[in-house]
Amino acid sequence: MSTLWEDIKRAVKGGYITAAGKTEELTKIGKTRLDIASSKRKLDKKFNELGSTVYRQLSDETTTEEEKSSRINELVKEIRQLEQEIKENEQKIEAIKAEEREKVNQRKSEQ
Repeated sequence: MSTLWEDIKRAVKGGYITAAGKTEELTKIGKTRLDIASSKRKLDKKFNELGSTVYRQLSDETTTEEEKSSRINELVKEIRQLEQEIKENEQKIEAIKAEEREKVNQRKSEQ
């Protein structure tokens, strides 16, 4: 038969482990969200650059079609890359959350 003190120790230990795990999860998620925000800022800049490039090229009659499509294609490629980074980071957040849920469930089953 366990004593009250042992029950308290077990509960405090379980709370500590849960809090430590949650802190780690929130830290990872926070860093990943910062990465997403950074990629979104870069994405906005690329869209602005794409728009101004298209405008300049359409306004400038001396620019050849090859020069026009070259820079535009380059910008589109960079935009797609940034969109992929954002998607991967969003998936990373979901994976971190799922991993933490699994850890919590495992700890609960051990108690």
